[in-house]
Parts: sequence; C-alpha cells; structure tokens
Amino acid sequence: MRTSPFAPRHRHAPSGDADLLRAVRDGDGAAFRTLRQRHRVAVHAYALSCTPRPDLAVALVEGAFGGLHDRIVSAGPLYEGRHAACVRLQLLESVRIDAVARAVRAPAAFGPGFVRWLDGGATWPLTAEGHGLAVAFERLPPGLRCLVWHGVVEGDGPDVLGGISGLSRADAQTALALAQASFRRTRAAIGAERAAGRDCAALREQLLAPQGPLRPRVPRHLYTCARCWSLYEDLGDLDRRTRFSLPARLLGWWPAPEYHRLKERAAPRPVVPRRGGGAVERGASSRHRTQRPSPHSPRLPSRSGGSRRSPVAPPAVCSGGAERVVGPVRRHGARPGAPVRRSRGRAGAVWRRTYVVRAVIVGLLVGGALAAALVGLLVDERDIGLRGGGWETLLP
Repeated sequence: MRTSPFAPRHRHAPSGDADLLRAVRDGDGAAFRTLRQRHRVAVHAYALSCTPRPDLAVALVEGAFGGLHDRIVSAGPLYEGRHAACVRLQLLESVRIDAVARAVRAPAAFGPGFVRWLDGGATWPLTAEGHGLAVAFERLPPGLRCLVWHGVVEGDGPDVLGGISGLSRADAQTALALAQASFRRTRAAIGAERAAGRDCAALREQLLAPQGPLRPRVPRHLYTCARCWSLYEDLGDLDRRTRFSLPARLLGWWPAPEYHRLKERAAPRPVVPRRGGGAVERGASSRHRTQRPSPHSPRLPSRSGGSRRSPVAPPAVCSGGAERVVGPVRRHGARPGAPVRRSRGRAGAVWRRTYVVRAVIVGLLVGGALAAALVGLLVDERDIGLRGGGWETLLP
C-alpha cells in the first residue's frame, strides 16, 4: 500500500496496475495474481464476444495473461509500446490477435459476427471522428489514458478506477475529471491545428478557452465550414462519441453491447449481510439466496419429543434498496422443513387497495342500474296520466 499523491498522508490507496507491474518484475507472484483477478472478468467477456465456446474463450484468456507475464519479466521497458499504459487494453489486444489467428484455421469455432468481420478483411473504421479521438488519446500521458479508457469507454465505477490507478475512491473521481478535461483540450487542439482561415482561428480560440457563450461570428462560421462543424459536434458530445468510436479505432473488433452485457453478467455481486445471520447477494433472486438457520426461526417438534430449529430462515426481501425480514406463514398440513410461503407487506397493501376499488366500482354500477329502473317507472306513470286514464285503462 502506498500513499496516494492526491490524498492527505493519513489516507492510503491500493496498489495500482503500475505498482503491480513493477512488483511482478521483481518476482512477486501475488502481484500478478492480483492483476489477473482485477482484469479477468473483462478479458473473458471480450473472449466470449469472439467465440461462443467456453473452453476456447478460457484458452484465449490464458494466452493473453501468459503473454502479459512474459512481457513484464522481459528486459524491455515496462511503459513503452502500444497500450503500454493500460493493462486492460494490452490484454484485449492479445485476445483479438490470438482469436484472429485461430479463426483463420477453424472459423466454425467462432461467432458469426466475428467471422463476418474477419471475412470482410478485419478492417478498422477509418472515420475522421475516430482518427481524431485516437490521436488525442495517444497524446495523453500514460496515466490519463488509462483513466479515460476505464472511466469513459468501459464505464467502470470509482472503486475499480481506484484499484487500477492506485488512488482512493474520491481521488479517482477527481483524477478522472482531470483526465476528461485534458482529453477534451487535446482533441480541440488537434482539430484546430487543421484550421486555415481567420474564422477557423477564432473558433480555435473559442474551443481552447474556458467554456462560455459563443462569439457572434463563430456560429455563422460553423454553418459554412464542415471541418469546424464536425469538431464542434465532436466536442459537444465527446463522452458518447469516445465510447462509440475510440475502442473500434484502437482494437478493430469491438461489439460494444455484447461485451458490456457479458461483462456485467459475469461481474461478482456484492454480498450484503442480512438480519438473523447469513448473507445475500444484492440483485440475486430469492431462490438462489443463501438460507442459513437463524436463532429466531420457529421451533419444530423433533422425533425425540423435543424441539428443533427450522432449517428455513426468514428470507431477506429487497424493497427500495433496503433489506428487511418477513416472518414465515406456514400452510396447514405442510411437512416440516418444507419451503414456506411468506407474506409480503407491500403485496398485501396492493391487494387491499385493489379490493376497495373493485367494491366501489360494483357499488356504482348497482346504484346506476337501480336509478335507471326508477326513472323508467316514473316515465311510464307519466305516459299513463297523459292518456287520461289510470292503471285500470291498461287492463283488458
């Protein structure tokens, strides 16, 4: 553990990827296991986006980590070369290179999307937007590049950012904001380098200056200069365009929805303690939760004549982000130890409200029918009076 450069002396941050790389080179095997644990879920998700076969995906992941270990322990510099500042990008690129080599020999073992991309020449998107973002990304210092990738492209939270960068949770958010601001300035400077006219220079000054209202002639120039308009749009929605265009420009193969879905599904869920003992994974369904005996469980009669505790503990029910315990309601005649049906306060309240609404609706319908019948009788009596007779005139 080392003191974070962004934090006071009494606050400490975990070992970042850079510290772990140096420790691995010094022969620390535990440091490489920490690196593997930190990046394995994301690398495995990227491998599964290439192939649907789990065994082949595991082989791609192991090959990527093996190559990373070989590069670390070699005599070459640690922080030079393509993606040298970002361990995650190095691993994803190794998976893609290995997957392409294997798919050429056995395309049937890989997914249809990956095979189509390979048959199309395994091309990179050569758009002007992606080029400008990639150049701006490569010009950033190594630490800021890593923060932009994890915080903007992959959308990792403060805890993950803190572990990778070696900063505390609060310091990681501050460093990410600084990295985003530096990335924006670099992207604006690259776009302004190609400005030629006087109005383009005015736009350059506007983009490099602190944010504020546009000068009067800048909007007019944007409608006449396609290059400046593209730069202005790029900076106006920089985070979304970075997530969409930068990974494909750096890696080539980037199925963003599938990668994020697989990564989210494989991420470990935080374990939340519950009352009465035991633990529950937040977001897990009730049938997959850990059921442990609780000291408050009802006692059941045992065969020896005494009593024993029920092996079924009251479940933890998530309601609005909080955990509460609901007591069991056992059906008559159910065998001891069987799963019990539990009442839920919110469901009961909804049922009662629904019952009241239905009763009011039925009452209104019945009252309306009776009122209609009464009005009909009054109308008939009025018609008989107008004919000049009474009820006896209707008799035969």
